[in-house]
Order: sequence, then C-alpha cells, then structure tokens
Amino acid sequence: MMDRDSVRQYLAGQQKVWEHVKEERRQKLRCLTREEARREYDALCQVWYSQPRQPAVDRSHLEALLRVRRAMQLQARGKDHQRAV
Repeated sequence: MMDRDSVRQYLAGQQKVWEHVKEERRQKLRCLTREEARREYDALCQVWYSQPRQPAVDRSHLEALLRVRRAMQLQARGKDHQRAV
C-alpha cells in the first residue's frame, strides 16, 4: 500500500503531465486552418454519434456507490488519524 506522501507526489506529477498535454492540444488547435478544424470537429461528431447510448443512471445505485465511497473515505481518515497519534 502506498503512503500519503507517495500518493500526493504521484498525483502532483499526473497534474503536471495533464497541464502539459492540455497546452500541447491548445497549441495544435491554434494552428489548424478552418478546414482542418472542421474535419476534426466532424470526426469527433462521427465518433460521438456512432457510440451506443448509455442507459439512464439508476439513481439508487449511484446513491449506494456514493455511500460506499463516503464510508471508505471516513475509514481512510480514521487510519490517518491513528497514524498521527
């Protein structure tokens, strides 16, 4: 199991990578001609419309998942508190 500092370092590194990727995308998009931009948009639309539609989210299932998540967060906080003591 990873300790908190390792997880934080990992997440900070992932955030830096994500920021770099977003900046590269921005630069690429700025350089597109109107025609290239339109082709890119049309390709994205084609992918979107070709995907099967997801069924509506079952609200009770989602609430159950959120309860489990909250319980796990509380348990994790309890373990962190015990380590600090």
